[in-house]
Amino acid sequence: MTISVTKKDRVIFWFYGSLKKIESKVLALSSGFLLGRIVHEVSVPYRDFFGIILGLFSVSDRPANYLTWLSVVLLGVIPLLSYIFTRLYRRRQYDRVFASLVQKHKAPSIARFNAMSWGSALSLQTCPELHRGWSVSQVKLDHNPKRFSMPKEYVQAYQDYFKKYYKKKRFFDDTKKIMLTQNPIAFSDSPTLRLETQETLYSQTLFYLDNVAVLTSKRDELISKLLDELRVLFPHTLCLHAVVVTKDDKVLITKRSPKVAYFPGTWSCSVEEQLSIEDIRNGTPDTVMLKWFERLLQEELGLCSETYNKDNLRILSVFLESDVLNISICGHAILDINSAELNRIIEGLPRTDYEFSEWRFITHRELLNELFHPTRLYHPTSGYRMLMALIRRYGEPKVASEFFSR
Repeated sequence: MTISVTKKDRVIFWFYGSLKKIESKVLALSSGFLLGRIVHEVSVPYRDFFGIILGLFSVSDRPANYLTWLSVVLLGVIPLLSYIFTRLYRRRQYDRVFASLVQKHKAPSIARFNAMSWGSALSLQTCPELHRGWSVSQVKLDHNPKRFSMPKEYVQAYQDYFKKYYKKKRFFDDTKKIMLTQNPIAFSDSPTLRLETQETLYSQTLFYLDNVAVLTSKRDELISKLLDELRVLFPHTLCLHAVVVTKDDKVLITKRSPKVAYFPGTWSCSVEEQLSIEDIRNGTPDTVMLKWFERLLQEELGLCSETYNKDNLRILSVFLESDVLNISICGHAILDINSAELNRIIEGLPRTDYEFSEWRFITHRELLNELFHPTRLYHPTSGYRMLMALIRRYGEPKVASEFFSR
């Protein structure tokens, strides 16, 4: 496939984005105006059908009826144009374009897997409309309470591991975790993202991290089955890796506390939160994603629901942290407060979790520079999140053009 971003691509994307922004408003305004005109003409006494039509559309003695004609034209043309440009946009398959563009930025261990990635993070399923993402209401979760069963080949080794590290790794608090059981699938004409999950144990995820993920051949075998057969055959902790953007278009980055278990002292773009049993118990298949996202914002940043619009909580992709065999979700949240307000909240309000010790706010232009020339030591998935955040902010053609220029 030719990987180029032409002027035609940019024009198509501009029309597509513009139509998506105005479509609902123009259709509502036009249909409301036309309905009002019809009601007015029908209410005139003793007027027959022909008289109503003349009253609506005759411009010889009513120049204002040009607006009626305009409303009718808009009601027909806008949906047609939206359909055409949506089809043209989706046909471009930008996930494949980016899969080729970022090839040299993939970790050597996953270079042979053909999917959009950055570093060791490998896309499993991106939203068909990359720059928009799924709304939280479009994500459904089907949970099976059956627990992950350790394969026979690992049963004895796992038991020995559990005993050996019982105190050191705190297996006396061997809590339940949530894992995916299937590599999810989504299509442009069937936009719902369905996540199939089951329970596993903290000790099982650590066993695979310490004993299986370190074996290159075994890790590659599990990744291949994940991509080819869509089966998840390893325990993991499903985690939401969220990029947080303030009202004044600043991106939050945080430095992870030295006390956290994974990658202490590294910088994240922006925060992470594991899916919990409580999220599932307290919600329905249609609301688990929302509850999960809301809990992340509350526990990590001290934010209440008044500080953001639920429609601005988006899911951009499901991806694999290939080096540790963990599956995560890339989320994106645009807040209704600016960076100064968020800074005051983080500084002043008590939070349930204190998983980061420092934080900064950077522009998307600075984010692009950090992606190519990092000035900090970042969490392994931060580069992937930066890429997805830039696509969300600017759209695929512009970001692809930036990648070509660099």
